[in-house]
Amino acid sequence: MANALDEWMSSKDEFYIPQVRDDKKPKAGLTFKSLDETYEFYNDYAKDAGFSVRISKEKKKEETGEVVWKRYVCFKEGETDETWRKKKDSESTQIERERGNVRENCKAKLTVVYDGFSL
Repeated sequence: MANALDEWMSSKDEFYIPQVRDDKKPKAGLTFKSLDETYEFYNDYAKDAGFSVRISKEKKKEETGEVVWKRYVCFKEGETDETWRKKKDSESTQIERERGNVRENCKAKLTVVYDGFSL
């Protein structure tokens, strides 16, 4: 008898929905006092949901360097770029170990926009 995780893993078209308390889930319209508070909130959610967070992109004002937009994503977001993989040099005697895929196209993300009063 297959369990729910086995069924989810066998289907590429379905998403994993973590079982996290509603008060810890990100929702549109949430406000934060700082980017640090935002990161702490999303990182706590991610920990409960079973993944880690990294910063994907951010946009700053040219004049002040102030962050106006930032995106936090699952650490497995995206796909592994084969051109960045280390390859064994045929002339080298040093053997490098093969690295596994880290990026697996995870869709979890949180985008934050600065509105002048809160994030």
